[in-house]
Amino acid sequence: MTTLDSPLVEECNLSEPLFFQNSFGEFQKVLNPGCVCIFLGCEDVRVIDMRTQSFSVTSDSKTKDNVTVAVSTMVHFRIDPRHVYEAAYTVIEPNRVVQSLIDDVVRSELPKLTLDESYEAKATMVHEIKNVLQEGMARYGYEIESVHITDLRPDASVLRAMNEINAARRLREAAIDKAEAEKILAVKAGEADAETKYLSGVGVARMRSAITDGFNDNINKMKHDNGMTPQEVVSMMLTTQYLDVLNAFATNGRGSIVVPHGLGVPTEMQAAVRDGMIQAAAMRSDI
Repeated sequence: MTTLDSPLVEECNLSEPLFFQNSFGEFQKVLNPGCVCIFLGCEDVRVIDMRTQSFSVTSDSKTKDNVTVAVSTMVHFRIDPRHVYEAAYTVIEPNRVVQSLIDDVVRSELPKLTLDESYEAKATMVHEIKNVLQEGMARYGYEIESVHITDLRPDASVLRAMNEINAARRLREAAIDKAEAEKILAVKAGEADAETKYLSGVGVARMRSAITDGFNDNINKMKHDNGMTPQEVVSMMLTTQYLDVLNAFATNGRGSIVVPHGLGVPTEMQAAVRDGMIQAAAMRSDI
């Protein structure tokens, strides 16, 4: 078998194609740029592209959890300058070879993984595909520059189900967060209400204590100044408060109030007040 040695690599530009002259289908020589005479019918020229080529492959397979997945792989490869002859004469469709090798790797590795694991194992699959391609295409005179898994897409129905699961999980998390927020608000509102009622109770207690202290001071003062007994002072104070209430309703009241009243009510109040004043005056005169 005829091969091209490495000195040819130093002479050719890898960004430009090479031209092989064949005679009856057999390689004869590499043609230089310019005019070349060939014998039609028995000789021909074959163009060898030395530039990097890109090829996209889509492989279908099933995962461990029985989900059909389409794996899209992009491969960048070129002819090895040291093995141009092999690339030109040992393989007719290198893209078909690349596709078969990738399909073999994907369909042997993906069934070992679940759908979630396959997304996490893309780097491992890329490494495995590149190793297999480098070993398989080297015999045909090709170099593998890079391999990329550009897409890993499950079936449309599975994708919709995954989106619905994710949406349901997010809604559930949002509902939990909302319930926690409402719980915090309710607790804080209860604490505020309890604190308000406590302070209100303290205020009412202080008010009643002040009223009691005021009554006590008034009773002691009237007892000391007028000589009245505590019962008489309380009776007089209740009568005075009763009159003050009637006066307040008469002056500022906008509604109606029914107060028990009879012929004896004013007389009894007047008598109580008069008796209290007379007794106080008598006690002062005795003193």
